[in-house]
Amino acid sequence: MKKLILFVLICLSTYKYVEAQTSPGMLLNKQYVDLKGRAGNVIFINSTPDQIKLGYLFFNWFPYQEFRDTITIAPGKTDSISLTYNFPDFVDVNNSFEVYNAPGGRVTCEIKGLDKQKQNLVFSGSFANENNYYQAYHKFLGHYSQETRAYYAASDRLTDWNLFPAKADSITKTRLKFLDDYKDDLPDWFKPHERRRLLYNQYFLLSNALVSKEFYGGKPISVDKSYYDFEKQVNRDTDMVLNSTYLYCINDYFGHKARLLKLEGMSGPIYAIDKLYHRTDIGDVSLMLDLGKLYRANKLSYDSLITTLQFKQPERKLAFDSLVQIKLGAPRIGKRAPAMKLTDINGKVVSLNDYLGNTIIVNFWAVWCGPCKAEFPDENKLYNEYKNKKLVVINVCFDSDKEAWLRDSKKYNLQMINLYSQKSDYNELLRRYNLSAPPRSVLIDKNGIVVNNYLPRASMLRKEELDKI
Repeated sequence: MKKLILFVLICLSTYKYVEAQTSPGMLLNKQYVDLKGRAGNVIFINSTPDQIKLGYLFFNWFPYQEFRDTITIAPGKTDSISLTYNFPDFVDVNNSFEVYNAPGGRVTCEIKGLDKQKQNLVFSGSFANENNYYQAYHKFLGHYSQETRAYYAASDRLTDWNLFPAKADSITKTRLKFLDDYKDDLPDWFKPHERRRLLYNQYFLLSNALVSKEFYGGKPISVDKSYYDFEKQVNRDTDMVLNSTYLYCINDYFGHKARLLKLEGMSGPIYAIDKLYHRTDIGDVSLMLDLGKLYRANKLSYDSLITTLQFKQPERKLAFDSLVQIKLGAPRIGKRAPAMKLTDINGKVVSLNDYLGNTIIVNFWAVWCGPCKAEFPDENKLYNEYKNKKLVVINVCFDSDKEAWLRDSKKYNLQMINLYSQKSDYNELLRRYNLSAPPRSVLIDKNGIVVNNYLPRASMLRKEELDKI
């Protein structure tokens, strides 16, 4: 174990050196980019007369992890959160406001008023000017969520989708004008970075709004070839500015390229990246993003692919793979499955130990997760075919209201063992089982030992794999 830790530390130190040499075109604000991840701190000061409760949500992208927790601060007191950043990014607080920070940053946010519609915030320390800009920008929008909703609203009113690029361009121009007209102090790097971020947001939503409409409408939408002209702006390696908006954009870009190249499944975008951007900065970053998703969806495919892919900087792949194994490896294979507090459909409290003696497949899902619900027919079929062969299928609903769980259990006719985890236990369950991106399945043997912590979904399990299980 000591040798493994030493090896990983050597990888990470090498990785940090390599990142310092990365081309300036990729890192417009390169002093704030660290692909291996580095801590950034946010200090909250409660200057209100009341106790305040702050729920925050944050994503780390390489590899993808979700951080969600709550802190409570008494009047006149201070508390802080430390998160791992790869680049300048936002922390969502109470679905009301965002705090901007980056690797190595130390942001102080003094809260003088905390109404959901109007906050009185004073920033100091790192990125104080940038946070002041975003406060003004989000006030200009009405709410930070309007940055995406305005585009979806415009698309919903269309009868001809070929008109959407012009509509989206009009929305973006008003935001670029706000940026250009902003007169308060900002560092030199910020305005070019923010300009590209706003444009990436438009490019992403041109793609995503169309895909969403097709998905929910249940039929393809025909658009002219020129609809995708925006992609010419996405694939410029020297214009790559790392932020979460860019990653959303480039993810959809490679998804579209995979469909054009008829590369199917979760691995399709990875093959498209390797084909179109072999050994480039944009290829390396995109591979890291999609490999992190693939690991969570199908660990066997990840293990097979990671050995064949070539990165522009091989040290990136080595360090990234090490981080994936460490950060996404919960629950640990070969260790006892972590305990869970669960309730069955009749309100009885149960645990995983109640099912020992059987091989167990645990499927984690949430009421807000569409892909989870798409698995229900296959999970029902799996349960019914193997329930007399000492294989039990358990569905655990988490991060959801109990009433919604009961409603969906009936609506989708869940026949497997159907259990519920209290919403208040979410953070503990997230930590123990790394449930940042459901659906998620875990295979546990008859003695309660984890055999596979990223079992393929029921719809992806082949008969020979099931017979082996």
